[in-house]
Amino acid sequence: MIDLKSKQQMLQSSMDLCRKMIDDQAFDVIDVNYYLNYVKEEEANGRVFEKNDDFYAFSRQERTLVLKLASILRIADSMDRSHTQHIEDFNISFKADTMIIHTNNRAVSNLEKMAITEKSDLFEFVFGYTIIVS
Repeated sequence: MIDLKSKQQMLQSSMDLCRKMIDDQAFDVIDVNYYLNYVKEEEANGRVFEKNDDFYAFSRQERTLVLKLASILRIADSMDRSHTQHIEDFNISFKADTMIIHTNNRAVSNLEKMAITEKSDLFEFVFGYTIIVS
């Protein structure tokens, strides 16, 4: 059982992480690896972060499914970042460790391309494929 002081330290660490993200102005683009490394460094220095018990209540198979679905949703969301529906139709092909999204619209905005690149980190981690838009 976690005592009150330990719980307070975990919450304080989590709040500090949130403040760091706000100070870094990481509202739209979050470098997941940067913040995971930050947490690892802080834990190595003795800080304790609260774990998300709800997520770990799932079985390993369910957690994997949640991560896969979340990674796909992040990519789907980024494909219409400008909310102008530039990408109406697309095909996907695979080459080695790369997933290529072929769009039928040559006018795909740089915003969508940039958003897909920014949001692909979880997908790459879960599935092992780098994403390229062509």
